[in-house]
Amino acid sequence: MSDTVDTPRRLDFDLRLRSTKSTRQSFARILRGYARGEIDEQTFKSLVWALNQYTGLLKLQTEEDLIKRMDEIEKQMENHQ
Repeated sequence: MSDTVDTPRRLDFDLRLRSTKSTRQSFARILRGYARGEIDEQTFKSLVWALNQYTGLLKLQTEEDLIKRMDEIEKQMENHQ
């Protein structure tokens, strides 16, 4: 599985998206690149939109993992009563 994103205009760096931390770091790279004029506005907007969608999916996955874990804990508690 690749952890880079193809963009309309090639970036000078890869976007790392395997974890929340690496995604946050990639977002910071995008912001700095845009602030320095290294990323054009359209590419910036496209990347921000895409990262927003992706982070929404990360949040959903985290919520699902937490619900699953809570269900497991509840079952363990029921079995010990």
